[in-house]
Amino acid sequence: MTGDSITADVRLEARGISKSFPGVRALSRVDLDVRKGEVHALLGENGAGKSTLVHILAGVFGPDEGVIRMAGREVHFHNARAAQEAGVAMVFQERSLAGPLSVAENVFFGRQPVRRWGIIDRARLHQQTREILDDFGIAIDPATPLEHLSPAQQQMVEIAKALSLDACLLVLDEPTSTLTETETTVLFRVIERLKQRGVGIIYISHRMAEVFRICDRMTVLRDGICQGTFPRDGVTQDELISRMVGRKSGFEQPARTKSAAEGTPAIEVRDLSDERLLKNISFVARAGEITAFAGLAGSGRTELAMSIFGARPMTSGTVLIHGRPVKIHSPVDAIAAGVGYLPEDRKEAGLFLEMSVAANVCSVPVRASEERLEAGGAYGLPPIAYRLQGAGG
Repeated sequence: MTGDSITADVRLEARGISKSFPGVRALSRVDLDVRKGEVHALLGENGAGKSTLVHILAGVFGPDEGVIRMAGREVHFHNARAAQEAGVAMVFQERSLAGPLSVAENVFFGRQPVRRWGIIDRARLHQQTREILDDFGIAIDPATPLEHLSPAQQQMVEIAKALSLDACLLVLDEPTSTLTETETTVLFRVIERLKQRGVGIIYISHRMAEVFRICDRMTVLRDGICQGTFPRDGVTQDELISRMVGRKSGFEQPARTKSAAEGTPAIEVRDLSDERLLKNISFVARAGEITAFAGLAGSGRTELAMSIFGARPMTSGTVLIHGRPVKIHSPVDAIAAGVGYLPEDRKEAGLFLEMSVAANVCSVPVRASEERLEAGGAYGLPPIAYRLQGAGG
């Protein structure tokens, strides 16, 4: 470990942490310490061991070797609740919320305030949730069912749930992956307030601009081995990336052999409208070109993509693929025309979690009756195609 000696109060200290799974050594004698009022970045490529380490710190599973100390005292977390009771809260990359429940019920799940005879005191539940949300500038109604919120808003609820634990150590695993720029700004304000209150924060992110904006120190993992800990002002972005990947980083813009302005558009949309939000949307995307849609949450970006994919009805408009008009009434029509869709919520609407990786990758479009779809006997479309309107035909 590099950097100055530890002079501030240490919220958490992990020494010699090792963990193996069948056929994989995920961590090998990793050291990490987090100080009071510090944001400590945990960096590394996918598979470097970041999630394994923070899962151990959060009590999800135990280490094979090593010790964990909080406030100088050795602790053993046999489960996540034990870690929470010791003051460790974690916001997982995969949300752990219940869609049918309200925001307040999710924030205080299993810890709801009760009146006599164990009846939930809903007025106090909503009031306590509102105080947490207002305190950190999160503009969400506590009574709203979680399933009515966008993935980005659900992420903010996940963070509010962690804040409700009054933790001294907060672990944030890719917290901005589904947040808009505005919501990310709100999150950073929350982090700054937590720092002022002395909370130690472990921050996992692949976004270097965020890391250098809010983090005080950075620890790098590669293949389960610690590559060092560095103060923010003592290391460059290129140096960190080199530590992460094991070689000098570099990027060369590939030469473009043909102007994107030439040739027939790969897709063209003319005057697309729906019943509520979209009004006369037109755009062109050509082969070899990336077309971005920017806007705040609720501006219609997701709705536009879903309409083009046939997962939302259009009231008017024309879609042309390679210059030829196509009729898209369902996801089956869109896939047949060569249009794919990667949904905002990968877990809920992009994958069949009960199926193997191979089955998900090799899923192909099929025409199936509603009876077969309901019975789960026909796959071939992303889950969003079934959950929103079925495969049609």
